[in-house]
Amino acid sequence: MKKINISAIAVAQTLSKDAYKTQKTAITDEYKSASKACGSFAANVKDVCMAEAKGKENVAKADQKSVDAQQTAATAKQDAEYAVAKEKCDAFASDAKDGCLATAKARYGKS
Repeated sequence: MKKINISAIAVAQTLSKDAYKTQKTAITDEYKSASKACGSFAANVKDVCMAEAKGKENVAKADQKSVDAQQTAATAKQDAEYAVAKEKCDAFASDAKDGCLATAKARYGKS
């Protein structure tokens, strides 16, 4: 039986909506291709092939959701760390406070 490779696409730390949609489409396209390849088989061999293709699609989709959840958690952590950094800057006055805030903004990618 032909092996079919459906895998989650490697993602960057931050995944844009367009990249997420592209990845989701790629997963679906891989499944369609795999299920089409199963069409050349008959009986139980075809059933096994289809089950493998569907299973791999489900795993890839779950992996994608996992990455999305990790990104949400990372964003929340970064936002919390930035809020703490801003509060620590309140201990300073004038130029020192401005410098502290500028450093915090740069470190956490805020504008």
